[in-house]
Amino acid sequence: MPLRHPLPCRWSLLAGLVLAWCAPAAAQDDFSEESIATYQAGMDAFNAGNLERAIELFRESYEVHHGHPNALYNIGQCYERLGSFEQSIGYYEQYLATELAEGRDEVYAHIRELRGRRAVFTLRSDPPGARVAVTDANGIPLPEYGELRTPCELELPPGTFVLHFEAEGRTTRTQVVDGGLGRRAVIEVALPAVGAIPPPPGNGTDEPFEVGRIFLGLSGGPVVHLNGSEDPFANFGFGFHGGYTLFDGDVRFDVGAELSLLAYQLSAGTGHNAEDYVSWFVLGSVVPALRWVALDQLHLVVSLALGIGAYVPPNLEITIPWAGNRLNGAMTIIHFRPAVALEYLPLPWLGIVATPVAFDLDIPYSVDGSTTTSVLVRYNAFLGVDFHF
Repeated sequence: MPLRHPLPCRWSLLAGLVLAWCAPAAAQDDFSEESIATYQAGMDAFNAGNLERAIELFRESYEVHHGHPNALYNIGQCYERLGSFEQSIGYYEQYLATELAEGRDEVYAHIRELRGRRAVFTLRSDPPGARVAVTDANGIPLPEYGELRTPCELELPPGTFVLHFEAEGRTTRTQVVDGGLGRRAVIEVALPAVGAIPPPPGNGTDEPFEVGRIFLGLSGGPVVHLNGSEDPFANFGFGFHGGYTLFDGDVRFDVGAELSLLAYQLSAGTGHNAEDYVSWFVLGSVVPALRWVALDQLHLVVSLALGIGAYVPPNLEITIPWAGNRLNGAMTIIHFRPAVALEYLPLPWLGIVATPVAFDLDIPYSVDGSTTTSVLVRYNAFLGVDFHF
């Protein structure tokens, strides 16, 4: 695989390792076996077309194992074949700065040739058909590039140029580019209508994303008893809620209310005679909450429900495990529910609410006139929707 510019065989990329390590100016210098082996592995990777791996191995040979500076030239060759001419030139210049560099005139000539290669730019505009005028860095027109209209290609030699994009009834745009080094790039410019007001950042519409302060919603999901029940699963729960959002800004305050209905499973009897019965908790609460507007369409809500409720047992003479007694009628409960919810609003008036963390702490107020110390603890995971007005 010949070089683009053949150089003396002692240090050419395709030279044998023995010759590469025996330049007369460094005949007495010793290079480690590791540097030679790593250099040869880099040669193999280059010949196999794995240029990225070859760069790693040549760099390791020179920088880690203090090998022959030919590795620097070979890294430049790899980058040149990858089209990264600036990096390629940088390694050629590092090679020339070493004492063992040979063929300096040829390398300098090759660097000059690389720097002189024209850059190729593909020019596009919205709308297409824009006129493109080319000037130098001082704004002096360069008529040799003729009249250009997008889409088109433009070749530029080394230097700094200014491209002026113009279209009838459109705002003029300019772009500063550097030519040379064989660069390839696509330049796309948008030419807005004269006097047009760009849309605000965010949702891409002229209307701000405003969420109504009044909200009503419903939710439901599984409920699990953590303390006070022989059966940990209470099957399900659902509820209705509503409220009003105070304040503006990133942190807001909700004042609301909630009505919940939760199922509670009881087992009566033992063995084959055991039967399951479903009873209910009916809970009413006021719900103050902090609402953090992380994004226009994503809110984090932390709430604490405070209220009272009633446990409605089945019409049976059954001992209620968490109450520790038999109930002849509904029992009053003091109710607490700390919760964390996420609300996603695909529309300003519609929210999808996920409540992954909610715990119920229900304290019986009395059982047949006597105070109890049992506390029923539940975990809830709800999913619901909110409507904002």
